[in-house]
Amino acid sequence: GFTGGFFGEPINIYKTTNGGVAWDSTQVIEAQYITSIQFLNLSLGWATMGAFVATDEFVSKTTNGGIDWDIQSINYSMHPKTVFFSDSLNGWLSGKSSVGVPTIFRTTNSGVNWITEFPGTGYIINSLYFTDKRNGWAVGENSIIQATTNGGINWNSLTTNTTSDLYGIYFYTETIGTACGTGKIIRTTDGGNSWINQPVNYSGDLYDITFANVNSGWTVGQIGRASC
Repeated sequence: GFTGGFFGEPINIYKTTNGGVAWDSTQVIEAQYITSIQFLNLSLGWATMGAFVATDEFVSKTTNGGIDWDIQSINYSMHPKTVFFSDSLNGWLSGKSSVGVPTIFRTTNSGVNWITEFPGTGYIINSLYFTDKRNGWAVGENSIIQATTNGGINWNSLTTNTTSDLYGIYFYTETIGTACGTGKIIRTTDGGNSWINQPVNYSGDLYDITFANVNSGWTVGQIGRASC
């Protein structure tokens, strides 16, 4: 597993190979923060990172388990929020432009080139999840949830029973998924067409969520909060 965050400059990504018992740091390129990390396997991964100005923010890729990172050009001034790859070629990147416009980028060649797409909500997308190169979901501010069935070319808004900001989303299958946000966890069993509130004894922000199987999962939040 890998983790990162706000550590100053230069920044470190921490890696564990024993289930989190011990963590080793790997110094990467000059940056002040990391907003997301995703690995497809032990070697191949991506991270969004940067400084506190849009022109210094970027996507980086590693092919050797985080030992070395290469910057991938977006050719667009933006604040990257999250990156997600469904396989070694197809990936998506969300964030906002330097003037605050919510933006999604899509690549079909492992991040060599990125195509600009706009979700059309006016709200920042905080997290993306794809089960394959066609079917994906996006969550964000003001309880926004959107879905795509054509790889992000078009996005459809889904209805939830919450007004909370949403920060994380995970789909175990194309129909079973869970999202988390400010004091909220919601679950769907029909691909996002309907959502049910899940009991959670916490009112703060939950930033991400993942599952080992259809019933067992973990979420993390403010002040080091972790739940399962």
